[in-house]
Amino acid sequence: MQTGFLGALPPLAGAGGMVLWTRHSDATGERKWHMVIPCLIGAAGLIMAGLIQSPSISFFFLIVAGFGIYTSLPSFWPLPTAMLTGSAAAGGIALINSIGNLGGFVGPYLVGLVKDWTGSFAGGLYLLAAFILLAAVVVLLVGHDTRLEQIPPEVEPATAP
Repeated sequence: MQTGFLGALPPLAGAGGMVLWTRHSDATGERKWHMVIPCLIGAAGLIMAGLIQSPSISFFFLIVAGFGIYTSLPSFWPLPTAMLTGSAAAGGIALINSIGNLGGFVGPYLVGLVKDWTGSFAGGLYLLAAFILLAAVVVLLVGHDTRLEQIPPEVEPATAP
């Protein structure tokens, strides 16, 4: 039960971050940096968790990583629809979702492989940090139309004849 409580701390930190960070993102209308900055925080947390030898301090940095990773997600999802429209947006979101679901299998598998090769989980944490940094770089490099991120004006519902 204690393990379950501890395991809940990174997502709880992320949930709090999601609410606060997304409110700021909505207030400013900016998405790209609201996705990139938490990714950098998440990657730094994973790197620090791998570098630190103290289990309690290392766990603190895993909480920081959870905060960064989970906080980046809500600011990411408006970006595909700001690059694609119509059925292309639906297909793009489906592709992103599929790759993300594969990541849920491949990520732990790769961490296990790296742990077997190195004898430490630190290398696996560095690998995960590299993937998060890659996501931040891709978002920075890929352009998007910020006008497509805006909520469309309210449309009058059609009246029944």
